[in-house]
Amino acid sequence: MRLRPCAQRLLSAPQTKRIDVEVGPLRIRLVTNDTHLAGCFRESFPSASGGGEPAATIYADTTLKDDTTLRGMLQIQSEEDMTAEIAQYRREVGDPHYRLGLTDDAATDISSLPYIERVRKTLFRPLAFYYPADQSFLLLNTNDYGELCATGVFGTVEAILAGRIQIDSQRRILDPGKSWILLHGSAAAIPGRGVAVFLGPEGSGKRALAHGLFRWKETGPFIPFGATLVNLGERSAIFPQDKLLVRADLDRIAPEIAGKIAAAIVENPAGRRARALMDLTDLGGNAPATGPALTDIVIVRRDYLETRLVQEITFKEAMGMLTSPLNASVYDPDELDIEGHSVLLGDRSEPYFNPCILQVDIDAAQGKFGGLDRKRIAALLHLSREGKVRILLVNPRLPSPQIQFALRKFLAGECDRVALLTAKEAPDDLVWSLGLKKQSKPPEQGRRDVDRLGLFRERTEAEVVAFWKNGSISELFAFEKGREGPEQVMACSRSAVDFFFKACDHLGVTDLFR
Repeated sequence: MRLRPCAQRLLSAPQTKRIDVEVGPLRIRLVTNDTHLAGCFRESFPSASGGGEPAATIYADTTLKDDTTLRGMLQIQSEEDMTAEIAQYRREVGDPHYRLGLTDDAATDISSLPYIERVRKTLFRPLAFYYPADQSFLLLNTNDYGELCATGVFGTVEAILAGRIQIDSQRRILDPGKSWILLHGSAAAIPGRGVAVFLGPEGSGKRALAHGLFRWKETGPFIPFGATLVNLGERSAIFPQDKLLVRADLDRIAPEIAGKIAAAIVENPAGRRARALMDLTDLGGNAPATGPALTDIVIVRRDYLETRLVQEITFKEAMGMLTSPLNASVYDPDELDIEGHSVLLGDRSEPYFNPCILQVDIDAAQGKFGGLDRKRIAALLHLSREGKVRILLVNPRLPSPQIQFALRKFLAGECDRVALLTAKEAPDDLVWSLGLKKQSKPPEQGRRDVDRLGLFRERTEAEVVAFWKNGSISELFAFEKGREGPEQVMACSRSAVDFFFKACDHLGVTDLFR
């Protein structure tokens, strides 16, 4: 362990706190000198019972603030030693195992700085390192509990659980009952089925979709964003935390708990990144004593070139989305283009849509996968075999109420596919029944749609959503593009409205038909 002196310093300090908790089947220990981190960690997870050594140890030191202490601890005696130390740091943080640390941009021209400034710029900043050899994680110079919990706890737990999975040459799980996988995203119970876990990049709408399903019949609990542990034998889904760290802006999605969020804020109370530590009961229900079955893995991926909105997809297509390079598109929700679409800021890679994953070795183009990646893929394949766990694609390119409505109809068995109906493929009689007509779009539009032909009522463009059942269209809705509230509904069928009033009652969806 390159920075073992940091851990030794913590272990020998009188003010150091040692806390053991249970994260699913694992015992995890936190060693820290920070009261805030210790308190949040203790409240978040059940206390570990009995004795025994932990499966992993997380060290968090927030007091490396003076040059003398740090130089002495790292045994830096000269500028030559400092140059070698910087080179070692750059090698370590360049490894994909290390999620945080000195980036190439931050290190540019660092050699031209005065010696003491090089020390400060290189070492006195938030740093995190993961050491798989002895399952330890080191967090320095920050008491951000979000980083400690997500990357330190869940990243380490995910790597340990994936490493313990045993597979044969055919990628079959050898002992499913003793094997676990950690999925990181939003989750909610589906009425009459089980648990759905939503995986997707940041800003894709996972929280809103999960909360909408929870409010459908309020069976709970609702997990805005966190870990779900799944046993591969029973498919039981366990939420390992007593309390969840949630962003304070959750009140925009769940206004009914705004007061509870405000009362539970523990970090950045005046900042945009304010976060609250909330009990599961405050988020919509008691966690069941035994985990309900995982029934659906929902991949949430916004794509304005894709007409599918809700559909079950194959395991092969799902793995392509989860492991391909540049698989996560980042959009600016506050900036729209001329067609009313969020502006694409760029693409990035996010393996498995898990921002906390620590060990990844994937080259999908060459078909090369590391040892842990082969086990992760085998675990997902095991869950999806024989239809035990469905893998769904949800494309939230429409406003949240419309996507929520489409997803609920799909889960209720009212349809087996939901998609936008383009003007090119729409039958003329259906277009006429909705009071629409086909016409060309203005010259500046149509750049990213399937074609330049649109569906209009007079000069107002409509987006037509088709609900398919057994290969034919069973329901049609027409929405005015860019509008929200009751005004956006241009046409729909009576049976769809009846279904809605019986089953859907939140997220403002009811306002569509008032």
